[in-house]
Amino acid sequence: MTELFANADHNWTPDGTKPPQWVVLELSQKFQSQAEDGTIIGYPQYDSALDDTVTSQYQGAWQRALDQYYLQDTKIFDFWADTHIANHQVSHVQHVLYFATVMAYLAHLDAKDSLILQLAACFHDIGRRNGGIDPTHGRLAVERLYQHYKLAPDGDVAQFAQAFSLQSMVLVNSKSEVPMPELRQNDVHVLLDIIQYHSLDDRQAQADFSQRYNDRAAQRRLRLLGLFKDCDALDRLRFAGNLDVHYLRHRNARCLIARSAVLNGLVQPQDFALV
Repeated sequence: MTELFANADHNWTPDGTKPPQWVVLELSQKFQSQAEDGTIIGYPQYDSALDDTVTSQYQGAWQRALDQYYLQDTKIFDFWADTHIANHQVSHVQHVLYFATVMAYLAHLDAKDSLILQLAACFHDIGRRNGGIDPTHGRLAVERLYQHYKLAPDGDVAQFAQAFSLQSMVLVNSKSEVPMPELRQNDVHVLLDIIQYHSLDDRQAQADFSQRYNDRAAQRRLRLLGLFKDCDALDRLRFAGNLDVHYLRHRNARCLIARSAVLNGLVQPQDFALV
């Protein structure tokens, strides 16, 4: 499918890497695309008011707890204490957790799926061995989680779910301003699938989920996986603004480019004037 983008000179270009740069360089609150049928679609950018709103929601409370106790307190998880992979350190994880929190709110996910999206952010890159393209790092992240609880990497999901709940979720839940829902075995299985498949092609996930699960379970996974991949992709602005907008699946994600620009220090919040 051909999709054109309006550039700073009000011309149309197929280059999906340009809109983020225009949002940053032109300090604009929106950009537009043109579909094959000529329909023009605008993407007005969310400003800091969204952050204030989400902070007051239960997802915001969970973000604060997960950041403090899962990402920064090495007594619980030490996955990031010795990570020196460029552009994939704890700051990236914190950014993806932020986007997972916001996207869960904007997508009106229920409490369990909101928490799953946020937890996926916390663990998605713990299997990385380098900063390049590595389709295996999602699977390796799941294996490392199993090893954390002294379980075999190909162990039973039920065992993992119990260990994860009793040894980790109970602890962070006791610290959270707002109680988190209990994740049952099926929910934890969804979480592990999101982590594993976030580094694989969408078509692989579609084929595997359709084969392994009933339609409802497969669609739940595919929806959360698509949302999560957008959360991860949004932080590509940390690579000198390099983000191809074509890879953002959801409208809300395309409306968060300005937030990513601010988060990654490409511009200051006060640089954006409302339009």
